[in-house]
Amino acid sequence: MEPETTNEIIARFRSLREHSELRTEYEAGDVFHEVPFSFFTDGCIVRGAIDCLICRADGSVRILEFKTGRRREEHQRQAELYRQAAAAVFPDASVAVDVVYAMNATEP
Repeated sequence: MEPETTNEIIARFRSLREHSELRTEYEAGDVFHEVPFSFFTDGCIVRGAIDCLICRADGSVRILEFKTGRRREEHQRQAELYRQAAAAVFPDASVAVDVVYAMNATEP
């Protein structure tokens, strides 16, 4: 791997790790990574893995979907499927999803 690529990857990781809003989310409850699921919707079985699922102390659920590339329309469709899958598992919880782009994870 080229040194420039390695340096960019490290910079993106550090940006995510140091982002205060993400750190607050991680401290808000029980955090689970790469949560597998199978979900039936529109006559199809959808399988996947949620990057980060946080079960908050207030009973709500937050999903963080991490992306390293540019924003794409299908990311929002993917996030909605993840929200539906989590809502099926946690029917009484409010479920929110955020797509987090590593390129844009700088502090406001």
